[in-house]
Amino acid sequence: MFPRKITNLMMVFFGLLFFSFLGCSSEEEDSCDVSFCKNTVPTTEDDILKSYIESKSWQMDKNCDGAYYFIEEPGFGTHPDRCSDVTVSYTGKLLNGVVFDASDEPFSTNIRETIEGWRNALPLLGEGGKMTLLLPPSLGYGASSNAGIPGNSSLIFEIELFEVLN
Repeated sequence: MFPRKITNLMMVFFGLLFFSFLGCSSEEEDSCDVSFCKNTVPTTEDDILKSYIESKSWQMDKNCDGAYYFIEEPGFGTHPDRCSDVTVSYTGKLLNGVVFDASDEPFSTNIRETIEGWRNALPLLGEGGKMTLLLPPSLGYGASSNAGIPGNSSLIFEIELFEVLN
């Protein structure tokens, strides 16, 4: 019915299509899920954060991956997931108060392109929400120095979520 060459090409096409569906693991599918946590913060890092929070008399919650946060304004409307495009602004500080980075104005990014600690924290906010986020090194930049951030630094972020774009 079909020439042999076309039949072989169709078999290759459907084979590739079949295997492309197999390539999607449940972890990849779950990675957009707000409750997806894969990191475990080492006890030594968590102890440093607990001591810092106590020294400041802050009341903070801890999310599933070990980041501490305080929601100053929950926001309203749409909450992003771990794969959403969002418009945000932030100020990033070291525990000694030194500002290492700040956005001059709101900017858009995909949450997947941010550091691990942001990926489970941003979905806690609705549009217009603000939070303070305290991250251990394992949820930030780890042992690597990065643009004025010494290796193994715990980080403080003040974040405002302006808009969820998708």
